[in-house]
Amino acid sequence: MKIKWIILFIVFINTAAVSQQKMLTAVLELKGEGILDSDARLISSRLRTYLFDTQKFTVVEREKMNEILKEQGFQMSGCTSNECAVEAGRLLGVKYIIAGDVGKIGKLYTVSLRLIDVETGRLVRVISEDCECGIEEFLKNTIKIASYKIAGHTKIKSEKKIKDYLYISSFGGIGTTPLFSEISVGGTFAYGDSKIGRVGISTAIIIDELITINLYYAYPLHVYKKFSFVPQLGIGYLEMDYYYDEDTEETGTATGLGSFIGGITELELASNLNLEVNYFYGFSFSDFDANYDTISAGLSYKF
Repeated sequence: MKIKWIILFIVFINTAAVSQQKMLTAVLELKGEGILDSDARLISSRLRTYLFDTQKFTVVEREKMNEILKEQGFQMSGCTSNECAVEAGRLLGVKYIIAGDVGKIGKLYTVSLRLIDVETGRLVRVISEDCECGIEEFLKNTIKIASYKIAGHTKIKSEKKIKDYLYISSFGGIGTTPLFSEISVGGTFAYGDSKIGRVGISTAIIIDELITINLYYAYPLHVYKKFSFVPQLGIGYLEMDYYYDEDTEETGTATGLGSFIGGITELELASNLNLEVNYFYGFSFSDFDANYDTISAGLSYKF
């Protein structure tokens, strides 16, 4: 009985080891449509790297593949059909071969891949990925996703795009001080990125009554698709006229350090343009306990 269990255990270990073996695979040069031949070759090279990273394939090097096919008198130019890919795979002695297309239509990059069993000529897996993006993101993320999908991975690792930007906004609305409600105008200028948020300078003016210039920090919280909420916290210079202090029943001015808390609701109108609604609540640290608030709407632009 013990011998039987030992044999079964050995068979199990051997089966598991075989299942973990990488599949010997070759990748044909992707056929380019609407892109430069040099870009298609670069994308094909990056695809081989990502396929190796999936831990599912042992990938034949491009130079070795070309050397073998050249020795066999095989012409790679125009080899786009499955039959031609299978023939190339047999000459290379691989179990699988990957062929496909890569191209660009307008602003859309696209890649299609076919995983072919060389012995049977059967299509094992066919995938396609699109990206309305730049060539850099397409190369780093979309091709990586495509390689993991053709390998059969359900969980795909991709690099989160981090975009840095300059941010400019202007807005107008209603501002309130303890004695007056007036038209308010203002704007911001900031620098940041999509990961850490933005740091900048914010100004708010309640006509004839209040001026603030604040250094602020903001981080966008994406609520739903093109909607986001941006909490803000700032500190800076404040000058307020005609302020009434409820404790002392005195009227005067508040000048010096001020601070505000607030937020912005943003709606993306285009890739770089947002419609925004602002709300700020501010107060001073000197002269009087001068509080104010503003609500306004405007546009913001990132570039």
